[in-house]
Amino acid sequence: MKTLFFFSALAIPLFSFSQQVIEMNESDIELKVQTWHYNRYEKSKEVTWKLIVEDGDGVYEASFLYQGDSYTAAYTTDGFILWEKAFYSEKNIPKKVTDLLDYRIVKYKIDYFSKYGTFDKARQIADVKYNVLALTKTGGKVELWFDENFDLVPEKSPPR
Repeated sequence: MKTLFFFSALAIPLFSFSQQVIEMNESDIELKVQTWHYNRYEKSKEVTWKLIVEDGDGVYEASFLYQGDSYTAAYTTDGFILWEKAFYSEKNIPKKVTDLLDYRIVKYKIDYFSKYGTFDKARQIADVKYNVLALTKTGGKVELWFDENFDLVPEKSPPR
């Protein structure tokens, strides 16, 4: 009986922070959200939608291809964009970034180049950070962060 009480006491905190992910059809997404999405990402392709519910609050998440790159964007249920993430294809990586990698690392392969952007209340990008992970010929990894002008910034931890 003591064991049952102990495990049930542990289970309560675990379930109070649960997250529910619901796959959605585009026809089930609020029109405000769709309108904002297709105004910002006009020719996005292969859009898939999810509703993520955490502690009673819902956020729509769209994953899609846009201008040859892989994106994810999050919207409130009333259509406000919260953030976007993009994973750029190698051909879309800015020359300023590859020039720095060429200077710092003799031989490397880019594992990914990504963008993290958050939005303000006017739905303008408020904060943008770029991140590159390069694999070296010796098996090491080099991770660098850049600001909106692709200038190198001190080490950062990934946004949550």
